[in-house]
Amino acid sequence: MPMPEAAASCYTETTDLPTMFCTYEDSALDAADENGNLSYADACKLFAEHGERFDGIYEDNRGISWVALDERNAEALLAWLGY
Repeated sequence: MPMPEAAASCYTETTDLPTMFCTYEDSALDAADENGNLSYADACKLFAEHGERFDGIYEDNRGISWVALDERNAEALLAWLGY
């Protein structure tokens, strides 16, 4: 089975089992679907873990594309959170 590209750096050459995610970002990106988007529940959890409300993105998009935020794109949400 091919290794997910986002998690490739977290695998060792001696095994194809993940040791653990290298960063918080990697774990959030791994939760995304094939289009790079999080479910509504995962997006809410991501924001709650940072003391934010997911609905807060509509008050201030912080320069992030509204389309990407509406799609719950994992990279856009992480950027909104300051990653």
